[in-house]
Amino acid sequence: MICSEPESLRNYTLKDIYDNHLDDMTCDVASNCPPKCHCYEQPSKYHTVINCTESHITHFPETLPWANKYSIIFGENKISSLEKKSYMEKVSYMQVSGIMHMDGQAISSLPNNVVLDLQDHNLQSLPSELFSKDPLKINLGRVLVECVCSSKWLYLWTHFQNTNSTTKYICSNFNKNLELLTTDDFGCKEPIDQTLFIVMIAICVLAVLLILLTLTYCCFYPEMLILTRKFFTKTRPNRKKCDFDVYISLDEEDRIQRKWVITSLLPYLESEGYKVYLPMRDSLPGDNILSERANAIKQSIAYIVILTEKDSMENFQDIDGNETTTVSVIREFEIMWKLFEKDRYRNVIFLDLENIRKKFAKHRIVKAFTRVRHFVKVSSRKKNILREVRSRLHDPFDNTVCYNEKVYDFNRNTKFKRNVLQLEQLELPDEIFTIKKNIFDFNKKTSFYGK
Repeated sequence: MICSEPESLRNYTLKDIYDNHLDDMTCDVASNCPPKCHCYEQPSKYHTVINCTESHITHFPETLPWANKYSIIFGENKISSLEKKSYMEKVSYMQVSGIMHMDGQAISSLPNNVVLDLQDHNLQSLPSELFSKDPLKINLGRVLVECVCSSKWLYLWTHFQNTNSTTKYICSNFNKNLELLTTDDFGCKEPIDQTLFIVMIAICVLAVLLILLTLTYCCFYPEMLILTRKFFTKTRPNRKKCDFDVYISLDEEDRIQRKWVITSLLPYLESEGYKVYLPMRDSLPGDNILSERANAIKQSIAYIVILTEKDSMENFQDIDGNETTTVSVIREFEIMWKLFEKDRYRNVIFLDLENIRKKFAKHRIVKAFTRVRHFVKVSSRKKNILREVRSRLHDPFDNTVCYNEKVYDFNRNTKFKRNVLQLEQLELPDEIFTIKKNIFDFNKKTSFYGK
């Protein structure tokens, strides 16, 4: 069987056509073919060719004949821009001349394996979307580009394949081929990862805060502990743990201290229902003084420590493991502080009869109490000292046998409330004498009227 038409295949047998001239078998397509263009289907390659050479077109047509794959030949025309069209994703080959601009979206819509022949062009720059295409299938002839940091992708793109490309890229600012440059020639600074930068800043801030907290804890541990315990001084332990509510530590050689404690502080606390341990009153003769007072301190919830500048306190200083048999407020206070650190329900109240700041500035713990002003100044005329001490103490355990009684002034105005023992609830002998007495504070003012 020999072909008679078309003329290009005339006198060829079917076997010759199948073996050597199959690509010459085409089918013309007239529907939607651009004016002055030749459109034909090439079944052997499963594509349609759109040949618009010298058709004097200025832009890409909006529509083309339907096909699965296109080969577009737009040579010798006046197309200035490569724009995105709906059929771009089906283009496998494109030849265009005179291009002055390539749209990035148009390049992105083309298949990654597209063959571009744009040798006759007037391009001033290249879109970075070319980075996704095969550089060996892009023929731009000779391209003059400015090799700066923004065009570094072009260097990486052309060096992706070891085989030399048909395109020659010339750096206008270096006046030499792109392939002769290095990455350092583009003058790019390494980009900073914003997320990593924020994380590093956060870590540095946390590290600084941790260091500051550690230094603060090491330098101001007593102050921090004292301030924290202000919120827990009202808590009470199980009654089985402590036998006394308050332990009063004072200089027993000081006559003024003894008189004020016995006549004012002690009666007031006991009238409020507190069970008070006063060493000079409650210590048993013949016992070891240090061990007995240490046990009483352990069995007490709160401690009232009275400080003065008397001679018996001249040696007031930190005890660094040195054993002593001297009974003093200092020795008692050191035991109290260790218990205060250990148990949250413990409470320490300093009573300042004189100016203790200057005298005891070398003692670290006492200095902490004075620094945070956690003490009661007995000589103050602005506050009722006994009420101030009461406000800093917990509620007493043995308060069930007491009832509240209002104390009035001469104008029948309520001065304060006090707790009075209900004798009928106590198992007491019949011979009970009630002694009425005015109780004075340190300034010789009547603090309350007690029985």
